[in-house]
Amino acid sequence: MGLIFGLIAALILFIIFIVIGGVLITSAVWIVLVVLAIIFIIFFGFLFKWFLILLLIVGIFVLVKRMFNR
Repeated sequence: MGLIFGLIAALILFIIFIVIGGVLITSAVWIVLVVLAIIFIIFFGFLFKWFLILLLIVGIFVLVKRMFNR
């Protein structure tokens, strides 16, 4: 039950960030998403392990890509 509620909360977060001007691409937003996922894990006991790993990989990739493009 907690996992289902956690996945719904994560989808709502994704939709909110996509609706706000498509800022999902920036690395700062990925960091915010990871922090929110960690908060969900700590307070609600959700098993967001794979979601969190995916966010970290994409966030680091975007951050490194932007560093080399400048």
